[in-house]
Amino acid sequence: MSETTVPLDAFTERSIIFRHPAYPDAGDQDVLFRLLRLDCPNFSILYGFAHTACAIVAANAFHGYLSLTRTGDRLELRWHATLDKDSYYFNISYPQDAEQSSSQPLLQDQDPETHGNPSNYPVCPAFEFWTFSSRDQA
Repeated sequence: MSETTVPLDAFTERSIIFRHPAYPDAGDQDVLFRLLRLDCPNFSILYGFAHTACAIVAANAFHGYLSLTRTGDRLELRWHATLDKDSYYFNISYPQDAEQSSSQPLLQDQDPETHGNPSNYPVCPAFEFWTFSSRDQA
């Protein structure tokens, strides 16, 4: 049985990129991850699947939302809707009256000037560091 390999450019062409709005786009530094478009017809991805993946990477930010641009409006999509654009940004918003994490210590790579900015959220660097928290889904 022979092993089949897929060229990297084929993966890139058939994937959707999910980006961090506060990271620079030079050299794809803002890329959180890519998902291969295999889940639905027309080479799209289910919104619910993509949103959950983004929320996990954003350290359980299930209140986050997708937009088409770095500062764009929230895409109002149903859980089973499909995503078919090449790129989306995962943004986090906080209620106006909520404390914006000013009591939390800065992460090592977090700039004090942008601390508290909802778009400058930390990411979970590897799944092994992720901790499930059901209270974040409420």
